[in-house]
Amino acid sequence: MENLYLGIDFSDLGCSLSSFNPETRMVQVMPDENGEIWIPSFLSLNEESGQWKIGKEAQEDQGQPGCLVLKNLPSLLRSGKTLELNGECYTAEKLAGEFLNKLLWEAQKRSGTPELVSVAICLENVSAAEAEKLSRICSELELDLQKVHIINRQESFMYYLMSQKREIWSNVSYLFDYGEDGLFCYELDVLKGMRPVTAQAHREKVQDAPPAAVTAEGGEFAEAADQWFCMLADRKLTGRIVSSVVLCGSGFSDLSWAKQFIRRIYTQKSRKVYQVEAFYGMGAAFAAYHLAEEHRYFPYICICEGRISTTISIFVEEKETSEQLILIREGTSCYEARASIDLNLIEQKTLDLYVKNTGAPESYKLPLDLSSLMEDGRERTKVRLSIAFSKEDTMMVRVEDLGFGEIYPATEQVILKSYHV
Repeated sequence: MENLYLGIDFSDLGCSLSSFNPETRMVQVMPDENGEIWIPSFLSLNEESGQWKIGKEAQEDQGQPGCLVLKNLPSLLRSGKTLELNGECYTAEKLAGEFLNKLLWEAQKRSGTPELVSVAICLENVSAAEAEKLSRICSELELDLQKVHIINRQESFMYYLMSQKREIWSNVSYLFDYGEDGLFCYELDVLKGMRPVTAQAHREKVQDAPPAAVTAEGGEFAEAADQWFCMLADRKLTGRIVSSVVLCGSGFSDLSWAKQFIRRIYTQKSRKVYQVEAFYGMGAAFAAYHLAEEHRYFPYICICEGRISTTISIFVEEKETSEQLILIREGTSCYEARASIDLNLIEQKTLDLYVKNTGAPESYKLPLDLSSLMEDGRERTKVRLSIAFSKEDTMMVRVEDLGFGEIYPATEQVILKSYHV
C-alpha cells in the first residue's frame, strides 16, 4: 500500500493499530515483528538520555534507575494534570503527544507506508474537551486536522459492522465486550423504511457480570459464568431477529468455558457469530477510510452517542426562487459538525432555522430574532451565520454583523444562541 488509512484503539488497557486496504477493501490488524498486537499504554523517559519509549519497552523500564514511567495515557490526558519529570514540567497533553507521536511512527514502520491519508483515533468515550485536546496534539504533531477523526467505541462498532455485507447487520446486531473492566453490550438497529439507510446504536454496561478472571479458573466458577451468559443471551436475543453477534475482549479470547453460551447465541440458523480481537482498532480503520471518502463509499447514516440526530437547514432566496440549503446533516460527528455561511438580509428581521430529527415526518422551525441588527434604520446588511454542536443535542448559533459596504458599516454586533434540538 502507498497510502495509510489508520485506525488506533487508544485505551488504558492497551492500544492496537489497524489499517484499511483500499484495493481489497479489508482491514487488518498490524502486529509487531513478534506477532504482538497489543501495545501497553505506557510511556517512559530516560532521565539521562532524554529518550522516550512507549509500549512494552516502556513497561519494562519500571523500577529501572533513571527511568520515569507513566501508564494509562488516555486517563492521564483526561485528567489534565501537569507532572514534573526530570526537573521539567509536562502537561498531560504534552505526554499524550509524545505517546501518540511514537505510536504513529510505529504504525508507519509496521505498514511500510509513509503517507498517512487518514487516521481515526478511538476512545471508549469522547467528550468535547477530549476531542479538542486530541486535535491540539495532532496539530502539534503537524498532522492535517482534515485527516484526523476522533471517534468513540459506539462509532467504531457501527463502522465495523456496516462495512460488512448487509446480511450481517440488516436487522439487529450485538457486540459483547467482556474484559477486565466488565461487560459492555452494544446494540445496533436498522431503522425501518428510511432512505438513506439509517442505523442507531447504543451501549450499556451490564451489571453483575462475573469477573472475566473467573473464566480462566475453570471448574464451577467457569460453569456458573457460562450459565449467567446463557441467561443474558435469553434476555437480549429471544424474540428478535438478530443478524449477528460479535464477541470481543480478553474474557472471550478463549471460549472453551462458554460452550453453552455459544450454543445459545447460535439458535437462529442465519445468524452470524464472530470472535474478533482488536475490534475497536479495526472499526477505527474502517472509519478512517470512510470518513476520508464518506460521500463516495459510505451511503449510510449512523446515529449514536457522539453523532447528531438532526438535520439543520435554512431557506435562501436566489434568482426569485426559494431553495432549501442544508447546513448540517444527521449522522455527523458532533465534534466535526460545523457550518458557516454569509447571508444578505434585505428588510429581514428574523432568520428561520429548520430542524428535522431522525425518523420525524417533518421539520420544525426555530426563529432567530435579528431585529437588533436593524435598529439604526438600515434596510439591509450582511451577516455570517455559524453553527456548531457542543453535544449531540445542543446546537450553538452565532450571527455576526458584517455590514453592507460603506452605506451600512458593520456594527460589530454578535448574537449568540444555544438550542436544545
